[in-house]
Amino acid sequence: PSMSCRLASVVFALSALVAGPGVLSSYAMAAEAASKTDPTPPADGATPSAPEAGRNALRAVQVQLKQAEEYLALGEKDAALAKYEAALAKYGKSPARFIVRLHLGRFFFAAKVFDKAAEHFARAANDGGGSGDPNPQIEERAEALYQLGLCYVRLGQVDRSFPSFRQVTEISANSQWANLAYFQIGEAHLSKGNFTQAMVSFGQVGGSLVAKSTSAMSPPPSVNLSPMMECCNVMAVTSSRSRILMPKLLTANSTFRAR
Repeated sequence: PSMSCRLASVVFALSALVAGPGVLSSYAMAAEAASKTDPTPPADGATPSAPEAGRNALRAVQVQLKQAEEYLALGEKDAALAKYEAALAKYGKSPARFIVRLHLGRFFFAAKVFDKAAEHFARAANDGGGSGDPNPQIEERAEALYQLGLCYVRLGQVDRSFPSFRQVTEISANSQWANLAYFQIGEAHLSKGNFTQAMVSFGQVGGSLVAKSTSAMSPPPSVNLSPMMECCNVMAVTSSRSRILMPKLLTANSTFRAR
């Protein structure tokens, strides 16, 4: 209790001695109330609350992430990776772990180490790759799921990419990440010869396909899907000969494909 509370306690005690037993119970109740309403702030060095600890961790992590990005700008990849891993080791149990995992996923994606990138993107979206708490930041989670799907595409595991891309469209509908996810779903269907499904997915793509510059990949600024959808429609109803021509058409017009 604060000094004022202690003084009040002394006054009540003296009063109780003078006034008799009847006041003792009043003193006890007043003392208890004073201890509960003591406005004195926690002493220096006291353990902060959980929300405050989370905010402190996030601020500290942001400093380390910025330093890692500066190393990357200088071409010092090993130093950048060391910063990321140090941040994860120190704050791996705080909410800041999600953003660290996202940065590690981007790092390994850029290095074309897609299996490691997939591992970090999975945990940036959902702890344990689906067995734990989801990332509460929807935009971070949507990016992580999109990039996870893209890792599977790069690894040649197209079928595994569908759940991740579809989750993006569910949790972040009408966003840039959802637009990109619909596009990649369409491309995946197209690569497997599912032309009708590809046409449906391309038809769900919104306007701009521009993602934030922090994305692990660089999509085209815009895509005119009308010719692609027309081709899908033709492919869905014409002979197998068209199935041979479509890859050549896509190769000739690279603007149709995400980088």
